[in-house]
Amino acid sequence: MYAEEIPYIEDDIDDLSPEEKRGNWDIALGLQAVDNLKPSKYLYGLVEENIAGRKTYSEVLDEVEAYHASGKTNHDEREADIVSVRMNRILAEAGFSFRTGTLKRFHKLLFDGQLPPGFPVGEYRTKNIKKRERVLDGKSVEYETADMIEEALAADFEKEKAFDYSKMSVVEKAHHAMQFISGIWRIHPFREGNTRTATLFGIKHLRSLGFSVGNEPFRDNSKWYRDALVMDNYTADRHPEYLQMFTENTLLGGKNILPAAVPTLQEH
Repeated sequence: MYAEEIPYIEDDIDDLSPEEKRGNWDIALGLQAVDNLKPSKYLYGLVEENIAGRKTYSEVLDEVEAYHASGKTNHDEREADIVSVRMNRILAEAGFSFRTGTLKRFHKLLFDGQLPPGFPVGEYRTKNIKKRERVLDGKSVEYETADMIEEALAADFEKEKAFDYSKMSVVEKAHHAMQFISGIWRIHPFREGNTRTATLFGIKHLRSLGFSVGNEPFRDNSKWYRDALVMDNYTADRHPEYLQMFTENTLLGGKNILPAAVPTLQEH
């Protein structure tokens, strides 16, 4: 009945090449550093098994959940492992829908059961927040007020959706797209997990635009990347050059040497 000449084929993330798997795992594991989290050695062993084709994604998920169900691990390690595994799956999936609902869906998929009680998952925060930043000498980025999150995101998404990339150079496209991601981060729509969620959404968006997203900068410099976002969004004394350096390394094959730490405002 459905003997089509070219039949549909179901996506299977286990069909990715070892190189594609390693790239996605490097990003997923490395991004945990933005919240000072470190995946377990146990997960790293499972990752190598998955890359080599000896374990499926589902087997990795089952085994890492069983490992943490033993009660012998701490919350931070559990969050880093579970979120890494979930993030890897989203990175490996082919589909992507450019809308605010996808951003909320990603947040729920990543953090369901992982955030402290009372922290909404897959929903925008309802309270205003601030955070003392090392690179701002203890000051905070001015995040969007809670009552304006939905409106601010809608405006940014509509602007990006209508943006014409066709007349721009590859370099201009890369920097513009990263500014969109930086803008989502500045809004900080969720109570926790904003950098990981915004970046995951951004990588999917970049890939939909045709960019090959380098895994090494996220693997090796994720904490630096978050500080670069902070400096890019501190309007009182903005320093966009750090995010620009990261963008060049990630999307344009750049070879910028990233210092051990982004300088603080006092060090400029």
